[in-house]
Amino acid sequence: LERRLVRGGAQWASLSPQQLHQIVEAFATLGRRPTPALLRALEAECLERLGEFRDFDLAILLCGFARLPLPPSAALTEGLLREVEAKLPSFRPKAVRILLWSAGTLELQAAVPLLGAFEE
Repeated sequence: LERRLVRGGAQWASLSPQQLHQIVEAFATLGRRPTPALLRALEAECLERLGEFRDFDLAILLCGFARLPLPPSAALTEGLLREVEAKLPSFRPKAVRILLWSAGTLELQAAVPLLGAFEE
């Protein structure tokens, strides 16, 4: 599967945001580390298509990366946080909870300003 996904760039485009975060979640759940090539390809596809991700998709994607044995790239983290900030007003409570857990687990100091949205 990994070899097919890394080689088949066109296959990425056929995957929905939900399917992309499910790939990350599957590796995390199984306790497997994706190959560096697969991780780079997956991060690049997610980063390119962040605008398509809804609140829950963004939260679960970050959660999946938080559960992997290696952190997401700085570029993906920055892109995710920018997208989250833009869509935060529409986040549902469950997505907010997952997002906050993930940011805390990854020790994302860049996410601290987002917490201001939840203060009185």
